[in-house]
Amino acid sequence: MFKVTAQNRSGITYTLYDPRSPDLKLISPKCTMAKNKAGLFTFCVPSAHPYANKTAKLDTVITLWQDNEILFRGRALNDERSLYDMCEIDVEGELAYLNDSVQPLDVYHNMTVRDYFAKLIELHNEQVDETRRFVVGNVTVTNSTDNVYRQSDREHTYDAIKDKLIGRYGGCLVLRYGTDGTRYLDYLKEYGNVNSQRITPSTNLLNMIHTVRGEDIATAIIPLGAQLEDAEKIGTVTPRLTIADVNDGKDYIYDADAVEKFGWIRKVVTHDDITLAENLLRAGYKDLEAAKYLQGSTTADVVDLHLADTDYERIKLGDMMIVETPGQDAPLTMEVTEIELSVDDPGNTTYTLGTSYQSLTEKQISTRKDLGEQLELVRDETNKRTDKVRQELTDYKVDARKDMDSITASVTETRTELTTTTENVYDALGRLQDTAVSTEELESVKQLLITQWSDQLEYRFTQVTNLIDSTNGTIAENQRLLEQYIRFEGARITLGRSDSAIQAVLSNDRLEFVENGQTIAYISNRMLYITDAHITGSLSFGNADTGLYMWRYNAEADTFDLEFEGDD
Repeated sequence: MFKVTAQNRSGITYTLYDPRSPDLKLISPKCTMAKNKAGLFTFCVPSAHPYANKTAKLDTVITLWQDNEILFRGRALNDERSLYDMCEIDVEGELAYLNDSVQPLDVYHNMTVRDYFAKLIELHNEQVDETRRFVVGNVTVTNSTDNVYRQSDREHTYDAIKDKLIGRYGGCLVLRYGTDGTRYLDYLKEYGNVNSQRITPSTNLLNMIHTVRGEDIATAIIPLGAQLEDAEKIGTVTPRLTIADVNDGKDYIYDADAVEKFGWIRKVVTHDDITLAENLLRAGYKDLEAAKYLQGSTTADVVDLHLADTDYERIKLGDMMIVETPGQDAPLTMEVTEIELSVDDPGNTTYTLGTSYQSLTEKQISTRKDLGEQLELVRDETNKRTDKVRQELTDYKVDARKDMDSITASVTETRTELTTTTENVYDALGRLQDTAVSTEELESVKQLLITQWSDQLEYRFTQVTNLIDSTNGTIAENQRLLEQYIRFEGARITLGRSDSAIQAVLSNDRLEFVENGQTIAYISNRMLYITDAHITGSLSFGNADTGLYMWRYNAEADTFDLEFEGDD
């Protein structure tokens, strides 16, 4: 059951709408709630209503209740009176309070996403009265560097959050209320609830629209990082960090397949919080991956079965819904992005579900092998690379041992020659002393021998030193090149360039595939675990002897069909 209450600034609360009371009626009460928007509740108050003239603009707080829970709350914003003294009222949701404050001109850095979000809310709270303040709740949105660099320039707090947080990192703002009435504002990566009510064409699916758009596609990305404060300005513009130093002098990256299909379409993406070129390059590849495909979307209009049968879970904003669609064997998972609630006639309420995807028909088909063959290829390639790594390590150790043995032999040889030469000199001097040679002549011979010996000794030591320097340089260079592509961390081996967004990690119990620091798939105990899979051709189950079940993409019908191949 729905109910509407109102409270003025003095704290007096009264009921505007209760379906059980004939006096407490509203005309056409409709509430629209959408993701990351304040929402709007509109209704008309008839002249005979006991509280027809009680509502005050920007003062009265209106609350819409469902089953004794707050569904929507906001302040009266506008009212219009008709010829027949009907008062139409617009109520904006409490997120609009964030438009009542302005962020001062300032620069923020060396803080996490949560810290920056909390700072924005703190500055908002300082500028408004207690009735329009928020308490920072749960923050689950993060960024890759865990370091935010942002600049505020007297924009409204809502615009700052929308542009500098949601626009960069995604996520959603969620209002919730404690038992004591505390207003919490969460900034969540996702709402997180998977609704148990299924959407099917025969029960609660009204309509579905598929759209593919190409206006945001890019085949080349120019990623820019933080401003370089020490760099000389170009006119009035402060240069920003680029990837040129870590990308062979080029400040852009591109996808060859996308360029071949769509041509060169460049796009600049700015990351104010990135100060290292290596991190900027990784972020650029992530931006390119998201921009190189035509983007598709699906929206659906549904009805909530909970309104007729409370055994069904109520559909809420942000819920993930399992949708069975016509012509598709596999259901879609779609998010509730908007609710248009008809308060006095809930059966006319519509729920808009949306999902975004990369259009299958526009992706480059790189392989037609089934998933089992792909796994075998991955295993074979991994084994080959592992064997190659082991052999290179063995050769490296052998070469290093040879070089060290050569140095040791040279030093030993030099030491032996020094000892032999010293002994020979003393023997010769002893024999000269036994002969009739004057002291002056003996001293002359000694100095001559010492001079010749020191020259030979210096030459020999120079040879040994050069050999040591040359060998050390070779070992250091080999080690640097090896660690650029292969890194050892205990029992783990990481394969791939150290600045690459995609790497493979081999450990004792699994083979992981990592993209931008996140594990996107791994193989363990003869099983593949993967977050998302894009099958461009077919997917088979079973074996050739007993028959195969095949999922195949039907381009003409734009569907995936399940077929059986084998003897019935």
